[in-house]
This record gives sequence, C-alpha cells and structure tokens, in this order.
Amino acid sequence: MTYAAAMAATVPRWRRVFDATEQFVRVRLDPLMRTEQFADGLTLVTQLQVEARRRTERLSRRVLHFWNLPTASDIRRLQEQLGGTERRLRDPSKIVSDLGAEADEPERR
Repeated sequence: MTYAAAMAATVPRWRRVFDATEQFVRVRLDPLMRTEQFADGLTLVTQLQVEARRRTERLSRRVLHFWNLPTASDIRRLQEQLGGTERRLRDPSKIVSDLGAEADEPERR
C-alpha cells in the first residue's frame, strides 16, 4: 500500500466528500471572485450590514430608554465618569497619607 493510499484510508469519508465538493465549487467561483463587480457587490453588502447594525442599535437604544433601562453607551459613560472620579480621589488621598506620615515622624533639628 502506498503512502497516499494509506493516508486516504485514514481520512474520514465525510472529509473526502467535503474536499471534493470544495474543489468543485472553488474552481468555478474563483474567477468570479476576482472580478471588479464582485468587489463592488461585496462593498455594497458590507455597507448595508453596517447601516443595518447602526439602525438596529438606534432602535434598541430608543426602546431601552423608553422603558428607562440603560444602554451599553450609558454604562460605558458611567464607567468613564467613575474612573475619572477614582483618579481624582486617589491623588488627594496620597497627598493626605504623605502628610500624615510626615506628621508621625519626630522633628529633627
């Protein structure tokens, strides 16, 4: 038994069917996919997907706000505000802790 025959015997049947089908389809579609019309069509489909996603997000945001529920952008904005507040609070507390440490040290003259 040759190496190729041995390898073919170990490859599952479903995989051989898939590979043969993929080869059959690829040979016919490859030239089509290299055309400018295909690129234009793909660009159009991509733009339509982006617009559909934008409209869906806008509609879901309106529905959530109607029911007084937060949206992802609301939560993101709150997280940014909280992070800014934490940064502002961290700096003065460090200054206060440094001043407290200096007050605990005996004065040297």
